[in-house]
Amino acid sequence: MNPKKKIIIVEDDPINMLIISELLKNEFLLFHALNYEVAKELIQYIQFDVSIIDFHLGTFEKSGIEVIEVLKKYQKKDICNIGISSSVRPQDKVDMLEAGFYNFMQKPLAKENLIHVINSFFGDNFIMSK
Repeated sequence: MNPKKKIIIVEDDPINMLIISELLKNEFLLFHALNYEVAKELIQYIQFDVSIIDFHLGTFEKSGIEVIEVLKKYQKKDICNIGISSSVRPQDKVDMLEAGFYNFMQKPLAKENLIHVINSFFGDNFIMSK
């Protein structure tokens, strides 16, 4: 039996965090960070397979792009970095992809789309949608 893959969800809105967690709770071992500081702490000590990171982490918080910089520094393998945002600004998507995100998704997220993006990074059937 394969151990569950690890995913970090970096999202400052507790409701959005709960929604994303519900989408993936059966497929992954989930780690939650409501802000940059918690994300940085987790990233330094845990090797992740996937990250889902909100682009805008609150008014005075660091952005999702700064979280990606920490991931690049501490993760020893390629991980599927997915940027999320409720923003409709095309420049946000461009900025995230240029910073090293594998993909960008607009909120609200759909489970099938999220599973598809993750499977496209690792290969078909990395995780099975239920």
